[in-house]
Amino acid sequence: MRTKALAIGVAAASIALSLSCTSAQTSVTAPSDSKCQVQVSNSTSSFPASGGTGTVTVSTTRDCTWTVTSDASWVSIGGSSSGQGNAAVTYSVAANPVPSPRSGGIGVNPDFMTLSQAGAPCIISLNRSGDSIGSNGGQLSFNVSTLTGCSWSASTSDGWISITSGQTGNGNGSVGLSIAANSGTERAGQVHVASQMYNVTQAAPAPITISGKVSNLSGNCPLLTFVVGGRTVVTAASTVFRGEACGNLRNGQSVAVTGVTQVNQTVLATTVELKS
Repeated sequence: MRTKALAIGVAAASIALSLSCTSAQTSVTAPSDSKCQVQVSNSTSSFPASGGTGTVTVSTTRDCTWTVTSDASWVSIGGSSSGQGNAAVTYSVAANPVPSPRSGGIGVNPDFMTLSQAGAPCIISLNRSGDSIGSNGGQLSFNVSTLTGCSWSASTSDGWISITSGQTGNGNGSVGLSIAANSGTERAGQVHVASQMYNVTQAAPAPITISGKVSNLSGNCPLLTFVVGGRTVVTAASTVFRGEACGNLRNGQSVAVTGVTQVNQTVLATTVELKS
């Protein structure tokens, strides 16, 4: 009886051992976040206003995954923005269209790298280099082109040029000028906007010749005033008298006057020929 019980126990143990040896289980799991150590480096963190490209280098084990993101619309990730294991991810930085610097960043999993970009340079240009105007003067204008955010001012050291509008501006604009009448020789002046120059050339008044008898004579040589042919004539130290000397000029005398019309419409005599 005892021998039979022992045999039964041995058989039961054999069955249990057989079952444990033939039942096998395999469990496969990805590495946990704590085991995936991802190291990142950036080829550059500062860009000029014209933009450029950079590379983010990702270093980690083969089974660890990563994702590259950007928080700036002007930074574009090239190729695939996610993967696993070691990788080099390129990105591009667009040109900065404004004069203010800007900053953004690239993230790789929890890591964040800051990118900075310089502002666009304030380049100012004029739509033309200058104009010519007649001796009577008048109005002129020109346009200024630059980026919004770029300030500029217009100035001149010529008293006969007046800036009537656009003395200061920001971004694109225009400058208005008033040019006084010219009673002398041809002249040239400038208006400065930043490093740019707008040139104004003004013609001398055209010479005129009038003849007739002198009336309403006044003054002392060489500064005389008289009327000839309905026009008021003035003389100066530069006036040349021909035929007779300045002191011989009298009312009723016949003269031929060559000169230019001044702003006040008087004729500044270049020559006065006294006729007998």
